[in-house]
Amino acid sequence: MSELENKDTGSLESAMRRYDIPLFMDKRQPVDTLPLFVLVLSAMEAARNYATEPLLRYLKTGLTPLEDTEISLLEDYLFIWNITGEAWCQDFTQHPDGYVDPDKKEQSEEDVQRVQKRLDILNALRRKVIEPIRRLHEAVFAQKAEEIGEAVWRLLTDLDAAASLRAYADKLERAGEPEWADLQRQSWDILMELLDQAMYTLGDRPVGYRRFLEFFRLMVSLRDAGGIPQKLDQAAAGGADRMRPGRPRAVFVLGLNQGVFPAAPGSGGVFHPAERTQLIDIGLPVTDNWLADSIEENYLFLFTHMR
Repeated sequence: MSELENKDTGSLESAMRRYDIPLFMDKRQPVDTLPLFVLVLSAMEAARNYATEPLLRYLKTGLTPLEDTEISLLEDYLFIWNITGEAWCQDFTQHPDGYVDPDKKEQSEEDVQRVQKRLDILNALRRKVIEPIRRLHEAVFAQKAEEIGEAVWRLLTDLDAAASLRAYADKLERAGEPEWADLQRQSWDILMELLDQAMYTLGDRPVGYRRFLEFFRLMVSLRDAGGIPQKLDQAAAGGADRMRPGRPRAVFVLGLNQGVFPAAPGSGGVFHPAERTQLIDIGLPVTDNWLADSIEENYLFLFTHMR
């Protein structure tokens, strides 16, 4: 157990691997880095003006219908012709290899057909990418949070994102990454929860698409997720504020330094702790966070040593 957050995790994990000791590391993962949230936030950003950068982020989550080779093929064409904005909504007609010297253009019918076939493939991929985004684009003109939230749900339904996410989690499980697989499964429930909270909080007020996106992105940035131990016979490491081991054989506490663990309460804010106490004494409604933080730190210190 430790109060040093993630400062010691690298050396600890390395040591455990060296001695072949199974380890569960209780680390919190920001959800905005998980593929499902990258998919949703990138799609919402791309729906505003069909910008290519968020569209590529959306494609590379692995939760869209395109395969990696198809994404690479499409990305090459986008780079060659600098495709962005409304150009996504029009058929690609430029040569897939870029600018071709008029004197060296294909003259045979066979060459022309070969180029057209490549363009047909690229346009099929373009439609597969842009159609769900175009349907989401309709919500850009919506004012109520409920309408925007429903549009996001339709996007997830169009993509069959739930099934893709389950397949991705199963793939991680088979690859020996159960903690990451569990995070992917958690991400769906967290996304639904955050969408519900956003729609409930904003209610029927006319917020508009841009403000809804900013609000939702802020909600996502403040949320994290963590895994649960996958085995009984393994060591567990984590923060003293989250770990609750039941009858452990041994507990090692890291970071027992004065002012580190238990941590010295910070004096953040406008008022110094002494000034805050004076304000409370004269009856002003000021929260004494310093005292509460000090009590909590001492409780964690005692709880850890009573294990």
